Amino acid sequence: MTAGEEPTCTASDARDFLRRHTVATLDRDGFYSGVRYVLGPRGEPIICGSADILTADSTVLFIPSDVPDVLELLATVEAVESESHEADRWRIYHGKPTDIAFYRMNIDAAKWRGQVFDGEDLMEPNPLAQVEPALCRWMNTEHRADLMAMSRHFNGVEIDEAVLVGVDPSGIDIRAKAGIIRIDAPQRLNDESRARAAIDQMRREAIAPR
Repeated sequence: MTAGEEPTCTASDARDFLRRHTVATLDRDGFYSGVRYVLGPRGEPIICGSADILTADSTVLFIPSDVPDVLELLATVEAVESESHEADRWRIYHGKPTDIAFYRMNIDAAKWRGQVFDGEDLMEPNPLAQVEPALCRWMNTEHRADLMAMSRHFNGVEIDEAVLVGVDPSGIDIRAKAGIIRIDAPQRLNDESRARAAIDQMRREAIAPR
């Protein structure tokens, strides 16, 4: 890499960026609206929106909409049952929806930081999906108050209420009144023991006396 040249972004970097956010702008044939999302079983965004989304010829997600290096996802839309696991996960993250329709955004292609990626390269199941409920239950029942300290310590964000709702290889998601607070992990969380140890390390650092 020559002096001044930016490092090449990989599909793994783009997946981490996708996991790091939960809000986006949806472009339906030139009509724009804000949406919130969670990632489904294959790593695909699940959104809640109006009933006319399926009629669009072109659907693009801009994630998020307020940064220069926005991630652009060209997606094929598929309806999701309102009582499905994906819809329930959306509600766990975002609460009661303002729209009644849920959709799976199957990624066809992506563009980020000058790189173009195949959709399949960005959709990857969360390897912690099976142990995520246990990790969330552990923190929410035994260390829930510490989540507020973690938000303050790592992100500088004061929150009054906190619930751990997500754990993936690159970090954790805390639900608060202000929205989803993302805290990046200090290392890759590739299995349950490493994830539990890293979260506990972060928790202890956040509550340690100053």
